Amino acid sequence: MRLRISFSAIEYWESSGNLLEIIESKHSSLIARFVFRGEGESWERKITYFLLNEQRELVQVFDDGMRVSRVRCTDA
Repeated sequence: MRLRISFSAIEYWESSGNLLEIIESKHSSLIARFVFRGEGESWERKITYFLLNEQRELVQVFDDGMRVSRVRCTDA
């Protein structure tokens, strides 16, 4: 599952989210609210991000409790 993160947006395979507000920011974690658009719909979502395993793993916790762990891929 692809994820790209920039300064003010995140992009998934079929949707993208623009940053609305940073709720909390710490050294290795962030809680933020985004507005997403994709497949003809739009919605808001609060997401918590934190780093594990010497910053090699990014964990996302969504406002519905779903948790996803990701590792950085290299561009081929």
